[in-house]
Amino acid sequence: MNGPSGGYAGRLAALIRANVNYPHADQIQGDPKVTLRVELDPNSGKVLGVTVMRSSGVPDWDSAVIDAIKRVGTLPSDQGRWWTPMEVVAGPRDH
Repeated sequence: MNGPSGGYAGRLAALIRANVNYPHADQIQGDPKVTLRVELDPNSGKVLGVTVMRSSGVPDWDSAVIDAIKRVGTLPSDQGRWWTPMEVVAGPRDH
């Protein structure tokens, strides 16, 4: 396998979104997206670090997504494998 399976990105996005604590997301204009680089332990999926590659322009939103990833702590595997580093893109209108 050369990359993540088809549904893996959607599963991760749903998991991260479920852990975002940002009650004012509906007040953000447009749909700005933060792009993050997430470093994982390749043997367990434990989150080792999160770095902003491109800010959404809404620092509180960026922080909320980073906090959500850290709150999850360990990402699920993709058929027994963890892809690291991985790029995560998240916006307040994502479902």
